[in-house]
Amino acid sequence: MGTYLYAEAWAEGQIGGTGSNQRLPEYDGSDSEATVHMTGALARTGERMTIDVTQGNDGNGHSTAAITLRNNSLQSQTGTVLVATLLDAAGTVLETKKTRIGGAISGETFQTETVTFSRLGTRVVVRAAVPGNDLLTFEGLAVGLGDFTANGTNYTYTLQNDSGATSTLVTAVSGNGEPVSINGQALSTGGSATVAIPNSGTTDIVVGIGAKTYTLTILRNSGTGANPFTDVSEKDWFYGDVMFAYENGLMLGTGNAQFRPHGTATRGMMATILWRMAGSPAPKGNNSFIDVEAGTWYTDAITWTAENGIFLGYGNNKVGPNDSITREQLATIFFRYADYKGCELTAKGELDKFRDAGKVSDYARAAMQWAVGSGLIQGKPDGVLDPQGTATRAEIAAMLHRFLEKYELVQGKAPGV
Repeated sequence: MGTYLYAEAWAEGQIGGTGSNQRLPEYDGSDSEATVHMTGALARTGERMTIDVTQGNDGNGHSTAAITLRNNSLQSQTGTVLVATLLDAAGTVLETKKTRIGGAISGETFQTETVTFSRLGTRVVVRAAVPGNDLLTFEGLAVGLGDFTANGTNYTYTLQNDSGATSTLVTAVSGNGEPVSINGQALSTGGSATVAIPNSGTTDIVVGIGAKTYTLTILRNSGTGANPFTDVSEKDWFYGDVMFAYENGLMLGTGNAQFRPHGTATRGMMATILWRMAGSPAPKGNNSFIDVEAGTWYTDAITWTAENGIFLGYGNNKVGPNDSITREQLATIFFRYADYKGCELTAKGELDKFRDAGKVSDYARAAMQWAVGSGLIQGKPDGVLDPQGTATRAEIAAMLHRFLEKYELVQGKAPGV
């Protein structure tokens, strides 16, 4: 239960025709000079309206979000349009749904609306838009709609010395039902998109809301970005590779300021990186692997890579999305992705110079020869390829660095894992 607050207001000095202290009633429509209109105390939060979100799932492979809109004031408030965005573990938008809590919400009460998504995700972000007003937010960045400077229908704002976020969730909604886009991606009348922010250089985020264009420019000093990882040192052989992958938005760490360079990566993670490098295209068909559940953060990535001959699976309709990826699997996947991108595949290295060349699987031999000939795989200090060994995150960062620079595909960067 909330608590109703009552207060008296007094004025000192000359008020109207009275020269002494005077008690001001809360409201008197006939004499606003001698009254004070108390619009209602805000309980608990200091904000008129707040949103609580409880995330769950329906037991059928669908994430849910119970969204509670609370009126913290003593006066009735109008409802709002809610934009709920489902994200995967890497912060990529999986799905956006709009719903509305309509009608008046009485003082100190709330209304709840439940949204059910078509898949499972890791996190749900909800934004509220007042009908008739445009909404534009950038998660993790200190900038809002009111910060932009207008020049006709173009609105601009430049952000410097920002929080250092590696990506931002952009949410835009038209208050009048007009078309919305984020960096060229059409979102009907509203939605969300995750935009990577490299650690150096200039990043432009362009949002269209009806006839208006909002351009947020984020400036970061090129080449002076600090190392954000406590477990990566300049003395490490993989330092330059990790920083390249990070600054180009390909691998963003595992949280708590760690990269886990010696940790392994899964096949699902690698499929997702390649899928995003290709622009996160929608699969043409449905997933055919029995060990890939619908609605996971890697479902679309594995479906798309399988459609394009990049991931072929193990047989028996299994692809092993949670299995650690081996070095020869990694070489094979890069080889197939390079073929998909139309890269030159004539490079052929000698495997016999490695003591364990005989351990390379038949299916991976041509790919491993190409990877060695292209300089993507250089072997280990003890003169072995270790084809059956699991690839570490540092090794993947190194291969990404070599591959993208050799074939000039850096422009294909996208938010990564």
